Amino acid sequence: LFGGSDSGAMRRFTSETWKTKTRLATAIFDMNMKMFLRDNYIHGDLHGGNLMAADDGTLAVFDAGLTCALADDVAEPFGYFLHAICTGMSDKVTDKLILFNTVPREQLNVPLFSQDLRETMQLYIGEKDAMHAPGGGPINMGMLVGSLLATMQRHGLVLRGDVAVTLMTMAISESLIRCLDPTFDVVANALPYFVRFRQWSASDTDLKHNVWEKEGQATNGGLPVDNYEDRRKYQISTLESR
Repeated sequence: LFGGSDSGAMRRFTSETWKTKTRLATAIFDMNMKMFLRDNYIHGDLHGGNLMAADDGTLAVFDAGLTCALADDVAEPFGYFLHAICTGMSDKVTDKLILFNTVPREQLNVPLFSQDLRETMQLYIGEKDAMHAPGGGPINMGMLVGSLLATMQRHGLVLRGDVAVTLMTMAISESLIRCLDPTFDVVANALPYFVRFRQWSASDTDLKHNVWEKEGQATNGGLPVDNYEDRRKYQISTLESR
């Protein structure tokens, strides 16, 4: 069917199309990481219909009617939350999801939720290699985030609105990136952004050096992350001061 010169043209077309799609996937990922970690200004509906690519590689974004910014009391902890997902630390993911929820801690079965969430993450993250899926290859971050939200729902946790919109944006964007480039490794490409935009040292993003000591000073205005009443007072005082 594609004999002679037509076969060569088809190969060139396929090669150029693949290069274009991989460039777009990288550009969309770069834009998302800057939204989450640098700008804290998040497009809440970043699907393929709201993006347009020009021939020169420029990526235009449309329909910014749904946008979100994380409140001051969770902007820094959210960075640690993303890092915990990227490094497969389920205990840290549990802590952050409890912090981001609106139900008092004493009304939750924290040990059961923690166990369920750990088992959920093990479905998507390798036990010995937290940078990849259990069978090897990139972690499906969209599926992982969706399963984390489902686990929260089963245990009665309710996410605050700014975090919920941000997580849904992550899932939608990751799905779009994987459609463009199924081989794109979100986790491996995400870690350098923590060094670049959060000024973390290289050891903070090294799986062999789980450095979290400075989190106590940076998170939640210096308040303990598990103190619900103090956290609520901090949130209220922050809103009243605006």
